[in-house]
Amino acid sequence: DGGYAVMRSGWAEDAHHLVFDVGPLGCPVSAGHGHADLLSIQASVFGVPYLTDPGTYGYMEPAWRNFFRGTAAHSTIVVDGAGQAAPAGPFVWCSRPRARLRTWLSTDAVDFADAEHDAYGRLADPVTHRRRVVFVKPRFWVIVDDLDGAAEHRVEARFQFAPIEVVLEATGWARARGTDGRGLRLQAFATAPLKTEVLDGDLAPIQGWIAPDYGRRQSAPVLVCSAVTRLPLRIVTLILPTEHPLASPPAVSLRLGEGSGPISLVFGDEEMVVIRERDAAVERPGGGGGRMSARYGP
Repeated sequence: DGGYAVMRSGWAEDAHHLVFDVGPLGCPVSAGHGHADLLSIQASVFGVPYLTDPGTYGYMEPAWRNFFRGTAAHSTIVVDGAGQAAPAGPFVWCSRPRARLRTWLSTDAVDFADAEHDAYGRLADPVTHRRRVVFVKPRFWVIVDDLDGAAEHRVEARFQFAPIEVVLEATGWARARGTDGRGLRLQAFATAPLKTEVLDGDLAPIQGWIAPDYGRRQSAPVLVCSAVTRLPLRIVTLILPTEHPLASPPAVSLRLGEGSGPISLVFGDEEMVVIRERDAAVERPGGGGGRMSARYGP
């Protein structure tokens, strides 16, 4: 009911956790302090924030105010360079798009959340964004973004990091490493070619910034995975916490599926993850794993 789905490996100080925003833009009375961050994520790895909310920074400088509350400052999808909502003043939006949680399930093996929003229904060619987040406990997350439309669009999957070292490798993996030597690896795969880049502290346009405190801004890397293609488009992103981010990444075999077809990921010979329309499953050597299924709500 609070508008957030939380997935965690445990309650220890060095646990992993991810917060998935499935609620509306702002509170019901007024969205003045709300951000256009529908279906965004935040994630901490080994107890350290890696994917972070940008914060607020301030209210008096329009360009910075609009950036920090805008979609491009958050870890979600941007279509055609447009925010999910257009500002009409420092505390007013031209419209208030709706988000809907389709499914939330949690088992001992897997957490599963499925949500969508209608913010890009206002485009000349309306676009629907649906995001599924799967936590294969206690090790990694899989994010599935489906963009449905009929025309060509520019789609960006954005991941806003805290001020931390982020390196894009020739393999396509992004490597983020903390001061303790641990970190995470992230890679996006799609049904169309992706351009992946790391931006940090850009001013034209403004991107790659966070506000750790009110009135103070700090540059921080943002990973942008973009495609210009005719929809539909599917992007599948792996977020893998690792004790050794400088080591070689794991071998991953991925099948993206078509339409409502299943998505499958195989990590070497260790385990297979299958994400279907209505369920997700993980299979491990020796028969361990978990399976869940559910009907979607109206």
